[in-house]
Amino acid sequence: MLPITETLQIIEDNKKSDTSKIDLVIKKSYSASTPAKEQVNSLKKFIGELKPVGRTELEPNEDIGLSIVNPEKYRQEILLKIAEDIVKIKQLLSVSSVCSSKITSMHNRVEWDRISVFEVMVYIRYESEVECK
Repeated sequence: MLPITETLQIIEDNKKSDTSKIDLVIKKSYSASTPAKEQVNSLKKFIGELKPVGRTELEPNEDIGLSIVNPEKYRQEILLKIAEDIVKIKQLLSVSSVCSSKITSMHNRVEWDRISVFEVMVYIRYESEVECK
């Protein structure tokens, strides 16, 4: 969600000299207890009920999907999963040897990607090295 201090970027329309375009993103909270299709329909209904003023035209682009507000709140949970994964790798490799591990780049920010309309993946880019002797 953009902070209120952000400004809208006006995109010039090259087709008409007296026309500008603004892309708006409409967000609403997701409810795990309400079916996804119902939530999408509710959002589409809201957009359909908007009343343009003057020569305003609304053209929905049909791109509906989840986003995350403050993905950084998942940092500890992600770090725990990374640590668990490194432990499993060391256990698999240390059948007849002792393994040590090194993890770098943990200072990277938490990132996310939308993998479907109602699924996102959060992650931290990192590098790991497991050495067995």
